[in-house]
Amino acid sequence: MQFSSFEQDEPAKAPRSLRILVADDDRDTVLTLTTVLRHEGYDTRGVYRGQDVLSTFEDYEPDAVLLDINMPDMNGYDVARAIK
Repeated sequence: MQFSSFEQDEPAKAPRSLRILVADDDRDTVLTLTTVLRHEGYDTRGVYRGQDVLSTFEDYEPDAVLLDINMPDMNGYDVARAIK
């Protein structure tokens, strides 16, 4: 049986864990969601203010954002428009 050079030369790569950013002004909610998601194998970060979502989004580059709508300083709708 003959293999292509790609199959012989390239080691299998493990898939990267999905990054999820959790944003909510309720600290218990953030802690609970990030803990559950980490237990399921996701890479998570939590923030508590809308403005913090924007700065963390640029540095962390999440695959998904769980976003509370009613946050102080910048609501979830405004945050979603900004990251869109």
